Amino acid sequence: MSPERAPRRALQTAVAAGILGIALAGCGSTMSTPAAPPPVTTEGPSMPAATASDPLVLDRLREAINSGDATRVADCFTADFQAELPHHPERNFTGAERVLANWTAIFNTAPHLNAKVLRSVASGPEIWSEWEITGVNTAGAPVLFAGPVILTTRNGQINWVRFYLEPVGAIPG
Repeated sequence: MSPERAPRRALQTAVAAGILGIALAGCGSTMSTPAAPPPVTTEGPSMPAATASDPLVLDRLREAINSGDATRVADCFTADFQAELPHHPERNFTGAERVLANWTAIFNTAPHLNAKVLRSVASGPEIWSEWEITGVNTAGAPVLFAGPVILTTRNGQINWVRFYLEPVGAIPG
């Protein structure tokens, strides 16, 4: 890999791994805690038990990413959070601590990201969403990631994600 591409590849790897492990300080504490319904299990062997979906978690996560605070991002996730990256299964991981480490690395490389949720829908315990994350890295190169993210929540935090967010290549022009 050329020296010019190394910082971009490092950022792509960090963002791809980190977005799955996003955590937000106060994510779970900013909402009242209603009586939780009994846990619902969804299809799929690796999907953990979830409560009814909480679409507001997307807003909290987006705000946490836009704040540039890795701790806020990590607080959006349960301690036993599970991240699945079907296109990169070697990057799957468990735990909010890993989310914090990933987002710390991301913000060290691209401190001013702008996350947008382009569309979303909740069905039972699942939330399907489409994301776009833009910014500029510390070397001055543009950053653009886009794609769908499927998640479940438990008690106002993200407890499982199937992550398809990928870097967007240069647009021919």
